[in-house]
Amino acid sequence: MVTEILHSTAFQIGYIIIGSFIVGLFVKNLLELYENNIATRTSSDFDDKLVHFLKSAYPYVIGIGGFLSILSVLKIDITPLLATGGLIGIIVGFAAQETFGNFISGAMIAADQPFRTGDRIEIEGVTGDVVSVGPRSTRIRTLDNQLVTVPNRILTENMLTNYVLPENSVKVRINIGVGYNSDIGTVQSILLRVAEMGVREGLIQDEPEPKVYFLDFGPSALSFQLLVWSVRYDQTFEIRDFLNTRINTAFREAGVEIPYPQMDLHFRNSPPL
Repeated sequence: MVTEILHSTAFQIGYIIIGSFIVGLFVKNLLELYENNIATRTSSDFDDKLVHFLKSAYPYVIGIGGFLSILSVLKIDITPLLATGGLIGIIVGFAAQETFGNFISGAMIAADQPFRTGDRIEIEGVTGDVVSVGPRSTRIRTLDNQLVTVPNRILTENMLTNYVLPENSVKVRINIGVGYNSDIGTVQSILLRVAEMGVREGLIQDEPEPKVYFLDFGPSALSFQLLVWSVRYDQTFEIRDFLNTRINTAFREAGVEIPYPQMDLHFRNSPPL
């Protein structure tokens, strides 16, 4: 009696479910052990990408294997099932194509790691910090503190900008125009002196060093650009505010004019009638 119960269909299905759970737990612990003790010690990031990919893929592999094993215990031949359900499978396939595509894209993101949690990225006009990366979608907190959910397929099929990689800094450009009667050397000296203030405040890097470029003879002003590198990628607004405020003060003290846009109109005398 006990032997019949142990070999019954229900118990065999239970064995498969429990076995799948144990195998999944074993694979999870093995991957975590490899990630913490081996992958972190290698100079290449290939091990890290491989571990991320396997951690995303193994639940699906084990789940499909367990499901097929249960069908085998139930003596269900999936060949005629596939043949008779072909049309339904096509319909479901088209309906779930986008969902499956997002799951595949999630595995690709885990393997390739174009960004990580906490990175600031820009995709399809949305700029923000990555909050979480899921198997189907990625959540981004925008600069306006709004949470945007982006399907993973969009992240892998479109051009993406990561402001954190390869370095945790970004280039900040300050464009400014001064009057035509301004001394170029004085303007450049003031802009570099203001940039040095930003370096002392810990907002701007001293290497690469700040640079000033005389760009153009504009319609009503001489155009300059101050180019600096931020210490952190998420401080661009603070840097712009810091520099613009002090440039305005320094120009006023030095008598450097920031002209308003203007247009000179010349009228010809109309011939007498």
